[in-house]
Formats: sequence, C-alpha cells, structure tokens
Amino acid sequence: MATIRKRDGKFQAQVRRGGIFKSATFFKKADAEAWARQVEAAVCAGRGKPFVYEPTSLSEIINRYLKEITPTKRGSNIEEIVLNAILKEKWVHLPLNQLGSRHFANYKKARLNKVSPSTFRRQYSLLLAIMRHAEQEWQWASPISCATKITLPNASRKAIERISEADEKSIFNAANGLKNPYMTPLIALAITTGLRRGELLSLKFADWDRHKNWILVREAKSGHPRYVPVFGIGLNALDAMWPSNREIMFPITANAVRLNWDRLRKKAGLPSLRFHDLRHEAISRFFEKGLSVPEVASISGHRTPSQLFRYAHSDIASIATRLGAPFQCL
Repeated sequence: MATIRKRDGKFQAQVRRGGIFKSATFFKKADAEAWARQVEAAVCAGRGKPFVYEPTSLSEIINRYLKEITPTKRGSNIEEIVLNAILKEKWVHLPLNQLGSRHFANYKKARLNKVSPSTFRRQYSLLLAIMRHAEQEWQWASPISCATKITLPNASRKAIERISEADEKSIFNAANGLKNPYMTPLIALAITTGLRRGELLSLKFADWDRHKNWILVREAKSGHPRYVPVFGIGLNALDAMWPSNREIMFPITANAVRLNWDRLRKKAGLPSLRFHDLRHEAISRFFEKGLSVPEVASISGHRTPSQLFRYAHSDIASIATRLGAPFQCL
C-alpha cells in the first residue's frame, strides 16, 4: 500500500506491493498521490515493475529540474544560466531513444574548445546529477547510461596569477568609467575581503557592523555564516555608500556584474581576468600579511584547509627569521 509523508517541506510517497518497494519525492501532495496510484496500478496490472515515465527528450528533464529544483539552491542564478545554455543545444531535444553516447562525446569535444576542463567537469557533473535525480526522485527514464560512458577531462588546477599594483589601478580606472555605479565598491570589497560574487550580492547594510568593522556573510557557499573583517579600500567603499535608505548593499544582478566585468577587463587590457581572481588575490594577500591557514579559512569560508595550501607560498627566509635562525643562501 502507499504512504505519503511530509518531510522538510516536501512529500515523500512510498509504495510497497507485491514484493516491490519504490519511493519518490514531490513538492505537492497531489503529485505524490498521483504517482503512488500510477505505481500501484502498474503493479496490479502484473507488469512486474512499477510505472516509469518516459520523457520525450533530455530537454524535458532539464526543464523540470530548472523549474522545481534549481530555484531552491544557493547560486541558482548561475545554474540557470548554465542549464539555459545547454538547452540551446539541438541534441538535447532529440527523442531519448535516438540519443547515444556519441552525442555526449560530441558535446564534450565542442565545449572543451570554449571552456576549461574544470569548467566542463562542473557543468557535465551537473548534467549527470540532473539525470540521476530524474531516475531516483521522479521515476523518469534518462540517458544517463550513455552519458556516463564519457571520460571527464583532468582538471589541472592552474597556478594563482597575482594582480599587480599596475593591474589593480587599471581595474579601478576602468570601473570608474562604467555607467553602473556599484561596480567600483563591489570590486573594492571583493579584493580586500575575498568574498565570492554571490556572497557580495547577498549582503545587506544590516550585515555591516560599522563599529567593529566586520560583515556578517549569511548567504555563504558552504552554508555556514561567518564574520569577515572590512578594512582599507573595502571599508572606504562602504563608508562612501553610507548612509543608505536601501536594504541591499549592491542592487545589481549577477548577470549585470558579468556583463560589466566583461566591459571592464577589455578597457583595462586584462581580457583573461575573472571576477573570481579578485578573491584569489585577497586570499594571497592575507597570507602575505602573516595570517595562518586557520585564520584565512575563517575569513574565506574554506571548509577544507588543504584547499588554501596553493595560496600559501612559503618563503624559507621569512620562516627562518620567525624561528630566530639566520638564513643564508647556499
């Protein structure tokens, strides 16, 4: 018989009949009940296995995921951009019975001509997760057996490229020339605090303690709120925006930041510079100031300290000095 339970704001349907057990999760109770009836009817009809819906195409699976799951995630705006780009591919609209591993292989080849291996791995892993979700949670058929035959490229992590004093000056000169007034303070805060773009855009003025000079990051990628000190040009940028009668610190969308950043880096003569590189630079500067790995992790929000080791370029001379031993080059 079927049972419907409400868990974490969703409805989980379970069917036990004829030695068969199936479960699925839905946002609406009516959908859970309808699915349970379909499964029970299929089992009673003697088909030997529960009802499995056959979507017309991979695009149907992606569209449902976009509508029901993506909005519940942090960073949903970025995921929406990625999935809408995938939906522009002709092959995802083919009937599932015409989809084969060659389509995924061709997609891999085409994407690697445009993006880095690490970017492709993230986007392809999202596609695989969507197909697994469709099978496990919705009882939908998917082409995951074809998709998993593709070998993901090695995502070799490139060395951290530092932003020089001259580059930083070019960045701010270009930012001051943009029509959008929020890019300059956004960049100033990013390069001094190391906050991610999504974390910056979720900040409210109520999160800023003007007396203690720190910001409470509520919408952290890790899901763990943290306090981040504000100083230097970052603090100056906040002071320049205060007082304000608006709630959100930076009333600008992620897409608007992306478009303005593209214009900025061209004007600055830094076409390969990413907004995320501001975070890399801030973290590198934290280590230059003598902060320890745990201290930097508490600011950056890294949950695994080993992720910070590539920023900590140890200087044997400074280590020797701090230990009280003279350093001599051999």
